[in-house]
Amino acid sequence: MFFQYCSKVKSFLFVVLAIFKALEDVFAAFLVARYINLAQTKNYHELFSLTLVAVVGFMIFTLLGLGYRRIKTSLLKDINVQFKNDLVAYLLGTNNELKLDMSYLTNDLKQLETARIEGQLNIVLYALQFLTSFFAGLVANLILTIVYALTSLIPAAVQRLFQKKIETSSVTWQTSNSAYTAKVEELFKNLSLIQLYDVRKLFSTKMQKPILNLEEALRKMNLNIGYTTEALIGTSLITTIVIPFLLGIYLVMSGHTTVGALLMIAQLSNNFTGPLIAILDTLNTLKTTDSIYQKYLTAKNAKRALDLPSPKDFDSLSLKQISFKKLYHDLDLQVLNHEKILWTAPSGFGKTTLFKILLGELAPDTGTYTLNQINVDPATVHAYFAHVAQEPYIFADTLQFNLCLGKDIPKEKLAEVIELTGLTKLVAQRGLDSVLQPAGADLSGGQKQRIELARALLQDRPILLIDEGTSALDPKLSEMIHEKVIANFNGTVIEIAHKLSPKEQALFTKKIALDELSE
Repeated sequence: MFFQYCSKVKSFLFVVLAIFKALEDVFAAFLVARYINLAQTKNYHELFSLTLVAVVGFMIFTLLGLGYRRIKTSLLKDINVQFKNDLVAYLLGTNNELKLDMSYLTNDLKQLETARIEGQLNIVLYALQFLTSFFAGLVANLILTIVYALTSLIPAAVQRLFQKKIETSSVTWQTSNSAYTAKVEELFKNLSLIQLYDVRKLFSTKMQKPILNLEEALRKMNLNIGYTTEALIGTSLITTIVIPFLLGIYLVMSGHTTVGALLMIAQLSNNFTGPLIAILDTLNTLKTTDSIYQKYLTAKNAKRALDLPSPKDFDSLSLKQISFKKLYHDLDLQVLNHEKILWTAPSGFGKTTLFKILLGELAPDTGTYTLNQINVDPATVHAYFAHVAQEPYIFADTLQFNLCLGKDIPKEKLAEVIELTGLTKLVAQRGLDSVLQPAGADLSGGQKQRIELARALLQDRPILLIDEGTSALDPKLSEMIHEKVIANFNGTVIEIAHKLSPKEQALFTKKIALDELSE
């Protein structure tokens, strides 16, 4: 329930204010009964007194209603923040085994926040409306209230007839939504390529199927919910108006109750049937979020601490009899501290994949991976590595943030690394506080690679992995950076490169042709 994810004080205050909001309908029904009965007495003094009570009472209930709305929106905010923080912690602390994608983090999560959590808050109010109205009705007329209450339960049986279809159509909609979102993301990512080769019409046609599947799945889900709602309304009109009024009019005609009491219970009966139908309808909606919620719970339980202990000193790493898919088989490698190693292999061998295995992002199909003679923990092994990727990661943040990733780096060390990686001119022109565009759209390929390299050096990790880290630089600048970085890095370097000059290759202590080691 919602109170698991927010302040207990706020939850208690919400329930208290919801009780007062539910009592507003009881107060209104009481006034109806009093006004109807007063019409038969011609007591003008009591009429004006009752009107004064009505005005003051509704003003108080309005103020309490404002408080109810305020605390409800505050609870929703707190819960939504908790959900998002848990999922971010999961993504940052794991390898995303659940395969959470943009569709889940946007569309599905929004449905979870609104349809499930807000639905639970509404159920609390609906239940209180039913209970307060039911007990007030018992005071007015026991028999008539019981009849109203019993007949209002009949729609529950109707709801169960549609429950399975709603659940099935909900799962189909979620699957279609994920497929559609994936296709849209792919379309945006490759838009320039599609336009370049004039295949717009082809991709417009390819998008029609996921769009149609999504909308058809949504239509069926909404139709099943709509059928359920209409069946509930039709059933409730018969069971909560025709039958109870038949009994009520008979009791008035036989002198066992008053017209005012009948109208009061009739008005309160809206809070017998209305809240129950709303509860059942909301429960149907909640069912549509079950799989989304279960995935959130799994992510919440799987998230790990974001602050990991610093790695111990690096001694050696070893890959023995490593196989991964069809890329390589029975691969053996050993790397010792302070070695400077250049890895080479033909295109398609899987050099970048091998880096991902070292980083714990991928697990080999067979074989063992040890670090300091201990089997690696995929969740923490990355703490030994700094990584210069083929495609540099640039955040839409300041240049200093992109270099330091928010860490407190001494100015002297930052200045030294900026000089080592040839970023002095960029920093002088733009300043460390300048904000970069998303994905470094305002930077050249070489500038992005140098930022990536500088960032790796500033992280103070014992092993530096470089994956084509200077491929976008001119040969002279690449040589200069290699001479400075390779020679001055106080640790282990493993680099993948195709176009290094003989002078650059001579800086490495070992050169390994990976394709000669793998069967």
